[in-house]
Amino acid sequence: MKKDKQLKLENELLKIRLLAETGAVVHIDSDASPEMEHAFLQMVLSIERRYPFKKTTVHSFIGKPELPAIDQFITEQDYAIEVEKLLQVLDMNSIDVVFREDLSWREMLRFLVQDLMPEPIDDIRLPQLRVLFFYETFHPDSPLFLPN
Repeated sequence: MKKDKQLKLENELLKIRLLAETGAVVHIDSDASPEMEHAFLQMVLSIERRYPFKKTTVHSFIGKPELPAIDQFITEQDYAIEVEKLLQVLDMNSIDVVFREDLSWREMLRFLVQDLMPEPIDDIRLPQLRVLFFYETFHPDSPLFLPN
């Protein structure tokens, strides 16, 4: 049991090191064993040390597609179609976005165009590597319901 406590402490220190050196905030499933977490953190640190990644924006990373004007649509269905198009382009570029369930399609589109597209990311593409963005990270204090 002493070894598990030591490994958990080492894992916390690795997370702090990753945050300090790279700005990476690492979230690992609480069901993961300390050994699995340690191996994952070591792998991330190894990749970060090996490659001096250039920074780019999400918009540039996905090929600078033309972005819709937020206020040009009338119905929620129109917004939904545009959100789905952008999410598909993001997915093809290994980027995932997690939204709150109560958001309107209009707010999702506004978030994608105004908040996410200018967001800086590492300009790296590796097999099985995906980038994950959470709406809540950008708007932690937003009300649970946003009117249309």
